[in-house]
Amino acid sequence: MEARDIDLKPLLEPDNIAVVGASKESGPGKQVIENLTSLGYEGEIFPVNPKYEEVSGRKCFSSLGDLSEIDVEIDLVAILLRNDIVPAILKEANEIGAKAAWAFASGFAEAGEDGEELQQEVTKFCNEHGIAFHGPNCVGLVNTSTGVAAYSAPLSSGLIKGNIGVVAQSGSLSMALANSSLDTGFSYIISSGNEAQLDSSDYISYMIDDENTDVIIGFIEQFRDPKRLKQVARKAEEKNIPIIVLKVGKSEIAQRATQAHTAAIAGSDEAHDAFFQKRGIIRVGDMDQLLQTAKLFSKLKKDPPSNDNVGVLTLSGGEIGLIGDVNDEVGLNFPSWSEEVRSGLTEALPGFIDPRNPLDAWGTGELEETYPFCMEEATKDPGIDTIVVSLNAAGNLAQAQIDQFKVAARSAAKAQRNTDKCVIVVSNISSELESSIQDILEEADVPFLKGTREGFNAVKSLVEYGKFLDGKEERSSFAKKPTKTEESDAREIIKSSEDEGLTEYEAKKVLKVYGIPTTEEYLASSVNEAAKNAKLIGFPVTLKVLSPQIQHKTEAGVIALDIETEEEVRNAYDRVLSNAEAYNRDANIKGVLVQEMVESENVEVIAGFSNDRNFGPVITFGLGGIFVELFKDASLRLPPLSREEAERMIREPRSFELLQGFRGGIDADIERLIDAIVKVSYLASDLEDKISALDINPLMVKEKGEGLLAADALIDLT
Repeated sequence: MEARDIDLKPLLEPDNIAVVGASKESGPGKQVIENLTSLGYEGEIFPVNPKYEEVSGRKCFSSLGDLSEIDVEIDLVAILLRNDIVPAILKEANEIGAKAAWAFASGFAEAGEDGEELQQEVTKFCNEHGIAFHGPNCVGLVNTSTGVAAYSAPLSSGLIKGNIGVVAQSGSLSMALANSSLDTGFSYIISSGNEAQLDSSDYISYMIDDENTDVIIGFIEQFRDPKRLKQVARKAEEKNIPIIVLKVGKSEIAQRATQAHTAAIAGSDEAHDAFFQKRGIIRVGDMDQLLQTAKLFSKLKKDPPSNDNVGVLTLSGGEIGLIGDVNDEVGLNFPSWSEEVRSGLTEALPGFIDPRNPLDAWGTGELEETYPFCMEEATKDPGIDTIVVSLNAAGNLAQAQIDQFKVAARSAAKAQRNTDKCVIVVSNISSELESSIQDILEEADVPFLKGTREGFNAVKSLVEYGKFLDGKEERSSFAKKPTKTEESDAREIIKSSEDEGLTEYEAKKVLKVYGIPTTEEYLASSVNEAAKNAKLIGFPVTLKVLSPQIQHKTEAGVIALDIETEEEVRNAYDRVLSNAEAYNRDANIKGVLVQEMVESENVEVIAGFSNDRNFGPVITFGLGGIFVELFKDASLRLPPLSREEAERMIREPRSFELLQGFRGGIDADIERLIDAIVKVSYLASDLEDKISALDINPLMVKEKGEGLLAADALIDLT
């Protein structure tokens, strides 16, 4: 049986739990039972340990086999014993018909070859017998709705039941989240550990269907089954359940730690970003961002905004400076107030305050007179979808200041009730909110976020998710061209040359099949044929030696540029062939390519894809030359691409201005470039089983309305 076919309900919502290794002594065997008791678990708990007759006031059984005497079908077996005993306990669990098991112990795949063998043994057994297996090497799991706490760490009495589901591959960080004092609370806290059978995607899938879960967050070292993740992400999109992840593994240190910690192998981080963007998964950078973003989504009672036009109200110019600096990195848009709103603000505020956005709504300090009016005006602005209130109402305020800040809080609460705009309060300090002000905001369902950077990043994530949901129609309207002619023709070209690999000439044939324009060129097998082809194309031309064994032509000296006459063709022909012989005596020379010279005033870009081992083809676009090679200024997406997605991809690099006539350059044909990127995505989707990488470099983009040409292309086969 595959893990996908195994029912998770006995694991996550068990009617009873057998605790193997139950104990009266401090440790996991005692802690699990205490956690179940403190959370009010109403199912039956069966301690199992031959050392005791009773544990925590309950009869203690010598073995799992002894449970057969009470004629109860066991749902979940919690195994709190060392790693080498786990297989034997699982066999006992299977004999009594247990449906799920959790192993707390470490010493499995994360510990080396012997541990890997032990983990494989456990996984195979559970799959064969349909046992939902959680772990090993993990703290366990909590379901606050039912009081389930197969969890080996102490749970705080302040743990709040809420609508945020958590899955963390790190036990320590699952504990950090459980103890974070997040006032919105959790529905599930799942420490998934080594994920021998069930992985984070399985738990996310289950929580998507759970009526008590509205937001899912994860601390992820590695998604072990990307295909499964794709299915789960689509399911979350269909149900409008946001998934927020802190995915580690960018740095060399993180990649080493990931492998050592949970035996995961980190994939391409850029490919993960492309996947998250494609599927609407929200990625955050640290634990504070994870919690504040989750809080915002969990508190939101309105549809998320689909644009990033934000109006900000503050109580000082200093706050405006701080917010402005932070937003340079975050990237929200603070548009000018509408003429009508600006006129009203000008009349209400003192002359020394410039009514810009962000707005200093302090006025003369008499907030009752100015702040409610400023808030009401802001809600009227048709160009603003989100209002952020900067309010540093920390817990140790003097009473006079509490009274002042309550004015701002009441204004935010009123706006939340009376407008469709999202109203969010952000404190510039990560401290607890003064309780009476918090009460005002909570009563009106106004989210309150801690920290300037964390708060505004959370707002940005909300906006991006709103855009993603707003683009559902765009994505669903995308359709692959109905004919398979392109794919069939391309496969024939590949088949004819796949023994040695494709030359540039053959690679461009594949591009032409998919409608991507290439330079005019002919393959010559003699100097006379080369001269004839040059005349046919028209001077100037380029000559290139074609050989599967010589891919980097400039380095090998097998390319000649700007050839103006027939005599130059003849001289260059002999020269490039001689250089090819010197560079690689064993190279199979398939001929000399005679190619048109492309005008230098065109804009050079790079486009193509490579197959990521986790997510398949990843489309890459960037401006040519140093911008990609030195500055890594490129954008990535997963195919297939709609025109809208391709356009956003083109506009994303910082060097995009070079396509818009920067410093006297040409205004490039962006429409045809969009077409080409979409066609590359078709090609990538169709031929990923045959092509491991495609590099069109350079792709020469001409003046607007004149199209583009692929001047060079490299295809690596799988």
